[in-house]
Amino acid sequence: MNPPSPVEADEPSAEFAGKGRNGELATAGKESTVAEREAASTVAEASFKAAESRDWAGQCATLSAELIGGLEENSKAGCSRSLEQLANKNGGAPENPMVEPLAALRVNGNLAFAFFHGIEKRDFVVPMVREGSQWKLAALLPEEAS
Repeated sequence: MNPPSPVEADEPSAEFAGKGRNGELATAGKESTVAEREAASTVAEASFKAAESRDWAGQCATLSAELIGGLEENSKAGCSRSLEQLANKNGGAPENPMVEPLAALRVNGNLAFAFFHGIEKRDFVVPMVREGSQWKLAALLPEEAS
């Protein structure tokens, strides 16, 4: 990964820069275009909604190939069944953390960090990867950005 780049005050990621242990991710790469951020936001929202409603096949469609491979390897089952097993093990489907579209997307090649304001007025970040022309989630759940 390239060294952190300065964040301009007018860039959407500026509000996340320097906050807590994930604040440095807001300086990774460069700010995405609005269109790219909106496309990534659609994928993230679809993934979190699918998980909350236990639509495992729908969530699998939003996940990176590498993440799916890891899930399948760990459970020795397909993606949908792996997600179902994981949810059952963790006490149920996760709550959708998104309350509004992505606020920022920092892109460094095919890797990006998506930032959003979420439930309980908390800020979150989730890694994404570009596969072909589409962004996919590289993690099942976001982490707090601050």
